[in-house]
Amino acid sequence: MLNYFNNIVIYRETHINLYNKKPIFKAESSPSFHGDGIDYYVYQLKRADIDSIMSNNKNNCKWNRLPIDKEIYSIVNKQLTYDIELVNSLKNSSYSPIPNVKNGYYLFVNKKSNEKDYYFNFKLYILDVENFLLYLIKYDS
Repeated sequence: MLNYFNNIVIYRETHINLYNKKPIFKAESSPSFHGDGIDYYVYQLKRADIDSIMSNNKNNCKWNRLPIDKEIYSIVNKQLTYDIELVNSLKNSSYSPIPNVKNGYYLFVNKKSNEKDYYFNFKLYILDVENFLLYLIKYDS
């Protein structure tokens, strides 16, 4: 479960309060150096949460309508499929590495290095507005 500090960061990025919410699914790669790895969380939200996000989105336009941009999809897919342990965890569940959400939004938050096509930390949030689900894919290198 995410700690208090991470919840504050997530709220600043997304305007979603996950403080008292537990993931309905989580898969975490084994941490390596200083906690590096990939975390994959799925949260069940309420209609009020979705309405609040959409209201904030109209004011600041952070969230993008799905489908995910091809470059972003490629970046996330590359990192997810590189971690065999995480891939196996997802295969044994009903979740796919990058969920195929038809009606929703995404938000990609990243820190990009000076090297071309190298992302060393990113988060991909996917909001499924029909099923009230939030997917959080966090990559830390």
